[in-house]
Amino acid sequence: MTTIGFDELPKVAVQPGTVAMFLHTPAREPWEDELQQAVEQGVLHVPRADLPGLSLDSMATWLDRNLSTSAVSRDTRDRLLSDILALAHTVEDLTSARRYRLRIFTAPPDRRCGYHLDTVPAAAPLWGCLKVYNGAGTDWFAGGDIRSMATFYRWLQMRDRIVRTLADDLPRRDAALQALDENPGFLVPGARSRRVASRTPVFFKHLPVDRFWTDHETDRAWVHASPMEGARRLVVNISPERRLPAQ
Repeated sequence: MTTIGFDELPKVAVQPGTVAMFLHTPAREPWEDELQQAVEQGVLHVPRADLPGLSLDSMATWLDRNLSTSAVSRDTRDRLLSDILALAHTVEDLTSARRYRLRIFTAPPDRRCGYHLDTVPAAAPLWGCLKVYNGAGTDWFAGGDIRSMATFYRWLQMRDRIVRTLADDLPRRDAALQALDENPGFLVPGARSRRVASRTPVFFKHLPVDRFWTDHETDRAWVHASPMEGARRLVVNISPERRLPAQ
């Protein structure tokens, strides 16, 4: 996995076949240690939030109002808020978006959410951002690992059906999902999942929602999955929703 700098993002984004770009991870700083401890111990808890239609200003306001002022030190809280907003500004630079969807939560990983891709409205820009701040990283496949999107969506339908039909029987659900996850029939022979470590910002391609469930090219979006087990994590996902008006 090759990592790049912020200034390389626009150039790499337009290269054919690029579905994800991984930024250099800077040296770990003390505020990240405090954040990790607070998240993993449940002291810093962010209920799962899915917030569409945010401007950068309203995103900053929501974060300021909803990130605990007592779970971590003021410096760590400020550094976290600044880091999330820096990611959002980078999405703005990449896409010229004017509205965003913010998904943020702290939770231990489980088996419910397997390999998937993220979507945006039909006319929206395509590049969004994911950052996992601690714990296990994100598994993913390159476009060349996937036989076809038709086979991927057939596999995804089977997985969704298990999640729905066994929602009240978690042991049976997880056993059925594990059996399916260990035999992903959408892969070309020899393909293996890759993992991007936590703390690494990932800028990745979303799929226009009107192409979802169609047999589109495998390099149209980033197929990825959260880990299935591990410590509680803080996850932030920023997707563009609408472009800036033409000047």
